[in-house]
Amino acid sequence: MTEDGMNAEQMMMEYEQIRGQIEALQEGLNMIDSSIMQMDSALEALTAVSSLTGDNEILLPVGADSFLSAKITDTENALVGIGAEVAVKKKISDAVSDAKSKKDVLVKTREQRGRELERLVGFAQEMAPKLQAMMAKTQSGG
Repeated sequence: MTEDGMNAEQMMMEYEQIRGQIEALQEGLNMIDSSIMQMDSALEALTAVSSLTGDNEILLPVGADSFLSAKITDTENALVGIGAEVAVKKKISDAVSDAKSKKDVLVKTREQRGRELERLVGFAQEMAPKLQAMMAKTQSGG
């Protein structure tokens, strides 16, 4: 194989590697976006509960567009997951504060990964025409 052919092959491998990194970053960003949306929902629910008084009936979603009727009897505390399927009882204000902190970390992580994605996409866009030219030169035998 000629030196140009080897360079084109190497460039193609590098380009495919970058495309794989781009796809992985996009999937990661989708997961972060989903987590941010879940955090927003939790914050909204915790904030709404903190303003309730007395016994309040709610519809509890159980999936597949099905709900159970339930009553919120404690509007001062929430059970908050801490990992490994373990939850602890916290004051609603503390749960809101924790959720906001977690969301802030997610938003910062999303921004960092978004910048990395932009950098890689720009690099791939610069690389594509060079790769096409090298491949055309290699295929024409020149």
